[in-house]
Amino acid sequence: MVSRLSFLVTADEHNSWVLPVVDDLPLTDLIESYERENGYTDPAGGYGPIRCNDLDFSRRTINLLACECGETGCWPLQATLSQKDAWVVWSEFRQPHRSNRDYSGFGPFQFLRSDHDAAIKGLCLYGS
Repeated sequence: MVSRLSFLVTADEHNSWVLPVVDDLPLTDLIESYERENGYTDPAGGYGPIRCNDLDFSRRTINLLACECGETGCWPLQATLSQKDAWVVWSEFRQPHRSNRDYSGFGPFQFLRSDHDAAIKGLCLYGS
């Protein structure tokens, strides 16, 4: 199934913040629902947008969300980014501080490469 990707970008006096939105739902809402449904309630959620400076789509393992406090190293949501032909896939989601959690039922999210590239183009050009 092909998903739609967009981003909600906000800024404060120090940083620009990026929140991925998949099929019109914030990724924070999607992952919190998944964690609750799977009994991961210590805590469930706790994620927030990621600083533009911490967002890097050139790597295979990417941080998509930061902790709700804003620190990526504190409580990140990570995924594997793979690209092949006309597709970009976010899969193998993980919370590195809770290695006992199984995220194999979350995602994967598959995007047309042209749509993915268009969504990320110019994300962090201001205020970062």
